Amino acid sequence: MMQRALLPTLLAAPLLAAGLPAQAQFAGNMTCKITRICDGAGQCQASSESHAFAFENAKLNRRGEGSVTLRYGGKAHEAYSVSEIGPLIWAEGKKDLQTLSSAGGDHAIWQSFDWRRDRAVLRFMTCEE
Repeated sequence: MMQRALLPTLLAAPLLAAGLPAQAQFAGNMTCKITRICDGAGQCQASSESHAFAFENAKLNRRGEGSVTLRYGGKAHEAYSVSEIGPLIWAEGKKDLQTLSSAGGDHAIWQSFDWRRDRAVLRFMTCEE
């Protein structure tokens, strides 16, 4: 089990609470195994797919709001942190929306929505640093 909730750790909650710069904590890597993948209607299936995420170049204020470079799948995306506990929000193109949120402990939820296809995908993940 990881120390504290995984994404809030990456989103710098402990350092923000201590008054230290968020940028110092909002860097590193996280590997996640997708345990379930669901559509927008709640139809789910088991999965064993994995993704490695890298967090770089954070520019956050004391509340944890700001930008960070998120890398996965061989591509870099500019993500926005809404608060010290997330979520992260980004787009892979002009017609989609991605969010990455802590789900407590070492669990996270990655939601994708594609406006062109009117399709949502939710990935329930177990992650480690």
